[in-house]
Amino acid sequence: MDAAYGLAHPGVVAAESRSTKRPQMLYLFDTRGAVRAGLLAALVLALCSPHTASAQEHPAGTTNAALVRSLKGFQSGDAEVNGVHLHYVAGGTGTPLILLPGWPETWWQYHKIMPLLARHFHVVSVDIRGMGLSSKPADGYDKQNMAKDIYELVRHLGYDKVDIAGHDIGAMVAFAYAAQFPQATLKLAMLDVPHPDES
Repeated sequence: MDAAYGLAHPGVVAAESRSTKRPQMLYLFDTRGAVRAGLLAALVLALCSPHTASAQEHPAGTTNAALVRSLKGFQSGDAEVNGVHLHYVAGGTGTPLILLPGWPETWWQYHKIMPLLARHFHVVSVDIRGMGLSSKPADGYDKQNMAKDIYELVRHLGYDKVDIAGHDIGAMVAFAYAAQFPQATLKLAMLDVPHPDES
């Protein structure tokens, strides 16, 4: 992998365009085969679709509890980590997969693909610091600190290593998580975000 792209972590793979040989996106893939690649392709397509519902598109007046009940097999959870309260929705069995939404989204951003992913992963879709039902403190929004929020949530949930995927701001937090906690990262997917610089 080209060192200029900063993709030295063994859990990160870049898809290359055959015509340009430039990385086009990051995705989860390993020797376990096409299932993971197919699920991630579904994740990417769902997030890039113009029909993907955002957190703001759920029916007006619908409670979080009602939204969670609409997803069979999922439950709402809360954790006090790194000095903040984080809300998440989790379900499914398999390798833990942490989903981090973009701004100004919530866990609901992933609701259309969570049931599909839950067939192969234990999906944990998180309201990151400042969004949804999570704490909204005045500070602590640097990506390294937000990654620590997620690391402590992962530990709170009893996991040593997770797959992690993020969109927009969530991708920045996911990247910071993988960079700070490589020992706790299996695979990383970053969607719809500029490549991070060295800062």
